[in-house]
Amino acid sequence: MKLKKYWFWILGAISFISISFALVAEFIFNLEPCSMCLKQRHPYYFIILIFVIAFIFNWQQKIWFYIFVQISS
Repeated sequence: MKLKKYWFWILGAISFISISFALVAEFIFNLEPCSMCLKQRHPYYFIILIFVIAFIFNWQQKIWFYIFVQISS
């Protein structure tokens, strides 16, 4: 099953795309987010941070990434 094999990359891409759309709407289209919208971005930022750290260190077993993602949700 390919979804399990590429889950790490899919989750990183979805998080990056979600935050990109939110920031484009905020800064380019001048839409002001509410406080709840800003708080809902925190897990995405956390996932992207963990994704970048895992990519830099090139962990073969990405178990810590999965654990941190579950904690952030």
